[in-house]
Amino acid sequence: MSVLFTTERGMFISHQLFSENIFKNVSVGSEVVSMRLNSEIFDIDTPFLRQNENIKVSQEKHHSRRKRKLDSDFLLKLDEMGTIVKGELRSIVQKGQKNGFLSVKKEPYLSCTSSEGDILAREKKDDINVVKGSMESDRNVKARSAAEDFYRSSWKKEVTHMHGQNSYDSVLMKEIPGDVSSKYLFPPRCEFHCCDVKDIEKHVKGTFDLVVLDPPWWNKYIRRKNAKCAEGGYQMMSNDDLGAVPVGNFLNPGALVAVWCTNSESNLETLEKKIFPQWGIEFIGRWFWIKVTKFGEPVCQFHPPPGKQPFEQIVFGRRRKDDDEEGDDIVAEWKSNKVVASVPSALHSHKPPLVEVLQPYIKPDARCLELFARYLLPGWTSVGFEVLKLQNCSLYEEVK
Repeated sequence: MSVLFTTERGMFISHQLFSENIFKNVSVGSEVVSMRLNSEIFDIDTPFLRQNENIKVSQEKHHSRRKRKLDSDFLLKLDEMGTIVKGELRSIVQKGQKNGFLSVKKEPYLSCTSSEGDILAREKKDDINVVKGSMESDRNVKARSAAEDFYRSSWKKEVTHMHGQNSYDSVLMKEIPGDVSSKYLFPPRCEFHCCDVKDIEKHVKGTFDLVVLDPPWWNKYIRRKNAKCAEGGYQMMSNDDLGAVPVGNFLNPGALVAVWCTNSESNLETLEKKIFPQWGIEFIGRWFWIKVTKFGEPVCQFHPPPGKQPFEQIVFGRRRKDDDEEGDDIVAEWKSNKVVASVPSALHSHKPPLVEVLQPYIKPDARCLELFARYLLPGWTSVGFEVLKLQNCSLYEEVK
């Protein structure tokens, strides 16, 4: 199980343990080995702060100037979301440390219970350490290095215009045409299509009970990153293009749709008020994914809106049944504003799988589809340009 424990309105999950459970029996020649995602990419022991970022954060708090005026109601709403996340994170960290799932730090760099004065005091102290050349400025070096090594070795080996499946109940390790230098892991009963998501109707047949999307939302940070480092970036998508993806044609009556979304006002508003209606689904709520270190600290500070936040949103919609349609209702009672906490992967946009956390809300034999997928899941159909990217064996290690 990837869900290590739950609280009243939250849970703590392990992406690495999920991968270990999937790939515990992999046939390699005459041997059977257990594999998992490289543990170094989850070696997140301090918040991700760049050199001099603390100074910038302090200045933003007192001299915030935005080129684009944001809606005050949205800023208030985002602030309320941050309050929800901080409150539940406090319960998650306490339970996680008590039961040994999270390490205890004598002097945490940043606590979600800290007052603004305490945070500013730590910022000032940390600024001094940066100036003195403290090792604090060199954060999560193993995780960063492992991620950079993987990007350098894999970004030129993109697999496109290919499809396949593993119809067996066991994991397969295979080479693929055009990349005989690498091997890839294929989970049981998976199906994949390396193609443009906009062309999904040419490749995927049937309808589904759960659809998860992680769209490449347009943002300025990624545009700048693409310009500086091709292997670390990706192709972005406009909101209009996302709405044109025929998701509604692949939904069973009562189907659940989950969309990973940034905290952008324009993205959220367009998704809920324009894209969901285009897909024929109704907005039913949102969850929050809070990224924490091994000590339970947020990977970055909770900044006053519209500043950067340590959480992302999972926005949910549902295709309602007509009176004359057959279809299963969501099994469990739906609850919004749940908080999912985990130690994130250092790989950009490497989201934790939602397989087990959404299981209570779909039927046991549900058909599941992921769009803009970057890895494969057992029993799922996965579609996207980079659908095999994170199945490359160079990203995995053997479990002794």
